[in-house]
Amino acid sequence: MDQRHRLPMLAAALVAALSLAACGERTDTSAPRSDSSYATPSKPTSAPPTTNRGALPSDQVTAEARTGSPIASDASSAARSVESAADKAGTAAGDAAITAKVKTALMATPGIESLKIDVDTANKQVTLTGEVDSAQNRQKAVQVARGVEGVGGVMDRLTVK
Repeated sequence: MDQRHRLPMLAAALVAALSLAACGERTDTSAPRSDSSYATPSKPTSAPPTTNRGALPSDQVTAEARTGSPIASDASSAARSVESAADKAGTAAGDAAITAKVKTALMATPGIESLKIDVDTANKQVTLTGEVDSAQNRQKAVQVARGVEGVGGVMDRLTVK
């Protein structure tokens, strides 16, 4: 991935990971909290105590105490997933940019009927498919594609009509 795009992508991955980690932390703020220093009931109440609906079951709390924070491991896993997706998206965007550059270069080349040439790019490998009117123009199209910045290789599937 291009170095100048890596930092913003990693920042986005970190924000996404932290957002996902925060999703698991819920608190119930619907009932006011009572503090014993403010008021003590004169007689016991029969109402059940309020519970935190986002609280973990006791077995998860015990597991958390033994293994560390599950939120941290979930965030780390989410960050890896987001970074992987960002790399894939970056590769796809890079391939699309290469395809556009090759098509533009072919259109700017005299003698080549660029509308008859299909350009596909996968992992920086460009495939030229279609028809050209001469062997010279076939070689010229391949050379033009090889000369475009970012192209890793060119597969020539052009036919001379």
